[in-house]
Amino acid sequence: MQKIDFAPGKFYATVTARVQDYFHKSNTTSKGNWSLYSKAIIIFAIWVSLYLAMLLWAESTALILLCYAGMGFVVTLIGFNVMHDGVHAS
Repeated sequence: MQKIDFAPGKFYATVTARVQDYFHKSNTTSKGNWSLYSKAIIIFAIWVSLYLAMLLWAESTALILLCYAGMGFVVTLIGFNVMHDGVHAS
């Protein structure tokens, strides 16, 4: 195994080179594929579905609160999944 030097600039250059080498060897792209986009579409569709269910069909307070809780969970999924992929420029 190659020794990693943590000197400023060298570590980042080494990691970047290894990541680019991985994508080159595996013949994939770092910009995402159909699974990344379908994951984002599904998560947003779930959020919209819960919102519409709350507005159109929820008749009891308990059901409205359940929709709110589900929407909060889905917003967390958006933050951890979709935004994480965006930060990595996927």
